[in-house]
Amino acid sequence: MAAGTVNTLRQVGTATGVAVLGAIYASRVTASTLHTLAGLPIATGSARRLASAVGSGAGTRIADTVPPASRAAIIHAARAGTASGLNDVLRTAAAIAILGAIAAAAFIRDQPTNSQPPASPAPAPAPSPSPPQIRHHPAPSMSTSSARPLCSAP
Repeated sequence: MAAGTVNTLRQVGTATGVAVLGAIYASRVTASTLHTLAGLPIATGSARRLASAVGSGAGTRIADTVPPASRAAIIHAARAGTASGLNDVLRTAAAIAILGAIAAAAFIRDQPTNSQPPASPAPAPAPSPSPPQIRHHPAPSMSTSSARPLCSAP
C-alpha cells in the first residue's frame, strides 16, 4: 500500500512541479525580455509581442523576422530574458528542495534501536555418543594340511 502511495505522489509532484516551474519560467522570461526591450526604440505593443514570443519559446523565429539593424539587440534581450528565467527557476527549485529536506528531517521518526546486547551464538550441540565400533576378529588360522594351493604346478 505504501509503495502505491509513493508512486502516486511522485507522479502528482512531477506534474505539479513541471507546471509551477514552467509558469515561473515563462513569466520571468517575458518580464525580463520586456524590461530589456524597453530601452530600445520599439513600439510598446511590439515589445510586448516580442517578449511574449520569447517567453513561449519562439525567440529564434522572432529574431529572424526583425530588421537586421535591431536583430542583435532583440537577440540580446531574448538571451538575457531566458537566462533570467532559468536563474529564477533554479533558485525556486533549490528553495523547494531545501524546504523538503528540512521537512523530511523534522518528520522522520527515529527507529528505536535494540538496546539489548546482541544475542550470543547458540551453544554448540553436545557431541553425540560415538557409534558402536565394529570389532574385527582375525580369521582362524588354517593348518597346512587342510590348505590347498591356489594353483598347482604341472
